[in-house]
Amino acid sequence: MMLVIDLVCRSGDIIAHYCDDGMLPRKNLLEFSAKSWYVSLHLISGQPIVQTVLFLMAAGFAVLLAIGYRTWLMTFLSWGILLSLHARNPLILNDGDAVLRMLLFWSLFLPLGARWSSDSCSAIAGREPEKQNVATVGTFCYASQISVIYLFAGLLKTGDSWSIGKRWNLLHKDTPLEIETIQLIYMSEPTRRDGSAGEISQKILWRHWFHEKFRSRFYSG
Repeated sequence: MMLVIDLVCRSGDIIAHYCDDGMLPRKNLLEFSAKSWYVSLHLISGQPIVQTVLFLMAAGFAVLLAIGYRTWLMTFLSWGILLSLHARNPLILNDGDAVLRMLLFWSLFLPLGARWSSDSCSAIAGREPEKQNVATVGTFCYASQISVIYLFAGLLKTGDSWSIGKRWNLLHKDTPLEIETIQLIYMSEPTRRDGSAGEISQKILWRHWFHEKFRSRFYSG
């Protein structure tokens, strides 16, 4: 259900985040990602109706995954459309989005439909597995994905930089993505019917300021 919750949270900003009238039109995204390899089904159109249909498709896949109908196929489709959604606007992503993508990927190698699912009640899942516990490469990678997050987060917070009060500067350092995005929009032509490139930049700067305030409130102690 995490996928459904994520889609619901994003749905209120479909126009602002995923349409050509929003903060990152398709033209600017393709210019921004000229040196990268972006594939996104959401690039087929910049119209709200098309993006809404894609959101509904993603929600349908997520609901079917939750009830365990054609579990592996729904996991694959949910993972694919999630990659497409994230590739459409990388400016609004965070580390949690990357974790969600990775966990969904490793779920492809887990027997999610073996218990408490529609598949387990039909011939699709076959007979019940004899083993109650499952230990495979997939389960190891899934568990390791979560473990390494906390492991490396702890390792990055060791050393003198974190013990003598320099962690403020480490937390409040602009990322290359933020710097390049602001430079890109300042150098590009106006991309909105009702605004200029400067106004779009101002909104991105406001978003950056908001995140700085948010992080300082929770991590500056």
